[in-house]
Amino acid sequence: MSTQRRTALVVGVALAMMTVLGPTAAGAALPAGALGIAALIFTVVAILDVVIALGLYPFLSGAGALLAWTAVVLRITYAAVLVAAAGILVGASDEALFAAIWQLGLFVFGVHLVLVGATAFVGGAIPRWIGVLVGIAGLGYVIDGTLTALAVELGLSVAMATFVGELVLMVWLLGWAGRARMERGEAVTSALREESAVR
Repeated sequence: MSTQRRTALVVGVALAMMTVLGPTAAGAALPAGALGIAALIFTVVAILDVVIALGLYPFLSGAGALLAWTAVVLRITYAAVLVAAAGILVGASDEALFAAIWQLGLFVFGVHLVLVGATAFVGGAIPRWIGVLVGIAGLGYVIDGTLTALAVELGLSVAMATFVGELVLMVWLLGWAGRARMERGEAVTSALREESAVR
């Protein structure tokens, strides 16, 4: 198994864990008033975000170091904001302030996803159609964050309708990312062995 394939699996598993932990914290622990548990889960999610950010770099770097590292740093920045917001749940126990800071972080996260989507058109490691879906998911977060900053109430979250791109990226990482390169490498190795045997 190639290094890139292993990296893809690590990132994919981390994303899968987030799809369970995030809703658990926001949809179960917070409404139940278990702020300490919610803060702990959000902190774990933030750690996973850092792992994902660094793990994605090999798939983004084909678009150039500047764009790739900008995307990575933005996700790490989001993770830092999430940890800060989680600290408020433990310290001041101010859910409204937590939500405001988290929403700011999600805006940054959205820009990260837009850049990840953009790398698909420049670097080629991520299929372009997946890049489009990831970019749309990012725009959902950006729109939500902008509307919140402008105090505009829609009564719904745009990101909830556009997040499918994140799930598609996760499935691609778990099932296909890095396989083509791995299979080409195995084919070359096999050809070299056969040529050596003939000689």
